[in-house]
Amino acid sequence: MKSTSAENSAIDYWKKRILFTSWFTYGSFYLCRVNIAIVLPLLIQIFGFSHTALGGVLSAFLVMYCVGQFISGYLGDKVSPRLLIFVGIVGSAFCNISLVFTQSLVVMMIIWGLNGLFQSTGWAPTIKVLTTWFKREEMRKVGGIMGSSFLVGTIFAWLIAGIGSMLVGWMGGFWLPALLLLSAGFHWYIRTRNIPVDVATLQQQKNISRNYASAMPQHPKIQRVLSPVVWCSAIGLLFMNFVRNGMINWIPTFFSTQEVSLSTVTSEAILLPLGGLIGVFSASWLSTRVFYGKKGPISMMYGVLLTFILLIVIEFPLDTKLRVLCFLLVGFAYNGSNILLTGLIPTDVVREHVSTATGFIDGFGYIGAILSGVGIGFLLDLYGWRYVFYLWIVAGSLFVVAMATLTLFERQ
Repeated sequence: MKSTSAENSAIDYWKKRILFTSWFTYGSFYLCRVNIAIVLPLLIQIFGFSHTALGGVLSAFLVMYCVGQFISGYLGDKVSPRLLIFVGIVGSAFCNISLVFTQSLVVMMIIWGLNGLFQSTGWAPTIKVLTTWFKREEMRKVGGIMGSSFLVGTIFAWLIAGIGSMLVGWMGGFWLPALLLLSAGFHWYIRTRNIPVDVATLQQQKNISRNYASAMPQHPKIQRVLSPVVWCSAIGLLFMNFVRNGMINWIPTFFSTQEVSLSTVTSEAILLPLGGLIGVFSASWLSTRVFYGKKGPISMMYGVLLTFILLIVIEFPLDTKLRVLCFLLVGFAYNGSNILLTGLIPTDVVREHVSTATGFIDGFGYIGAILSGVGIGFLLDLYGWRYVFYLWIVAGSLFVVAMATLTLFERQ
């Protein structure tokens, strides 16, 4: 009994350690991912780049991130996720450091594209690590907690990029986040282990292996990974990512057309991830307590809310308080649905191949995100913000259709 109690205590300690480190590390990825959104208005102002040109830089990142999701998702089930994530962090940090040494748009596209490839090592392998340490019923709560990581990461990324830019110019928006991400990478490698067996004694390994058999790498069964639920989630995420990534990358520029101060732009942009924090935890709670594990109905509700609020923003004049509320609700809606599709559905449907499934859903979803870079930049240069918002409304409506289809499959 004492031995069993000691084993449980040791595993509980490691589970808390793994969860906190995973949360902190994945949030840190965003330091060198969304920081460019704060720097974009400065690049337009200082170098005279067009929205279309900088949209090409954003799309280069998203293309490589999309491709990398499929690769990293598969590798996360085959090799050490711990090492894979560490390599991605180091690569992303050096891409950010390198970007400040060029003013060539072509070189910027190449470097930021490579950054997308390194950034793709973050989410799917992290979910793989967590599913080896936590059981299915625990993962719903864990998924909600992890969903807050990239929102907190976005807030700090924009704050740090803003501070760096104000202190040493636009270059500081890349250098400062890169140094902090490198520190987070070493922290990750020191503090984590892939599976419980890695920290157990020989006797404990026998007991743990029986309870965590699914933690061991297996060959993915394609028919299970690509189930109708996974396909609906992937297609829905394609439309939602067009909105989500479009806003992450361009909303600071939208605010900069109305406000002069960089600090004001940064503080208003933070409304999106702040609302997202509420959305993520509400999605996890609703899925568990109200809809009994069903993700489609909740996502559909969030999609309807998103399209309605976007219509209000573009059609009606809003004072500051109403604008704050609207963008909080926008962040609430698209982040709540995002964690359901990329964090909770893979762990419920294909747990033993969770990295592959997560990489597929996220990778497919980023096809929509690719269009949010150069596509939105092109629209801005030709027609302005009104058409961008209407395109986001159309994407939100198509997301609702995809989630209605997902709901039907979940009932079967």
